[in-house]
Amino acid sequence: MPTPLPPFQITFVQLSGRALSVAELTSPVLDEAMHEEGRVRVGFGRVSMNQLMIDEFQMNSLLAYLANQAKLRETLEKQLDAHHETWDAQKRIGRGPAVWNDVKVSHVGFDPRAASSSESLKKAWDVIGVEYTEAMLEKYQNCPDTHSRFLVALEGNWFDAHGRMVDFRDCEVVEFILDG
Repeated sequence: MPTPLPPFQITFVQLSGRALSVAELTSPVLDEAMHEEGRVRVGFGRVSMNQLMIDEFQMNSLLAYLANQAKLRETLEKQLDAHHETWDAQKRIGRGPAVWNDVKVSHVGFDPRAASSSESLKKAWDVIGVEYTEAMLEKYQNCPDTHSRFLVALEGNWFDAHGRMVDFRDCEVVEFILDG
């Protein structure tokens, strides 16, 4: 018997003129501590400027996000705790489960598979002059057996101007990103 889908609704709020289509995702399975009022903004990478298509990989990623809320919450708490050991010495942001008093998930991005080959990544990085390692190639490419990938953007009362994002592949952290 197939696993039942979690209940959810997607309402698109921006469809034209951007490479990313923005929607509001609502679901009773969204962790209440991490999300405001059972909702979160989500973005879907576009096939073209004139066409929106949510592919199977993006849908699998969305379902993985919904189905793994407890694991993602625990992982994000650990990531934020480790990050704040070096970035928030005055402890302005809560630690562990208390972090959700100060931080919320603001946006989740679901891009198409983009199964870049090692060769295409190397060529792109050569063009822009980025030195790469095999570990970088492993981190940034989606393998054929990758089932899901999403980027979780966090908003909070940060004491600096940087955004915080966490890149997940198959519900495991690929990278904690300090943006800006």
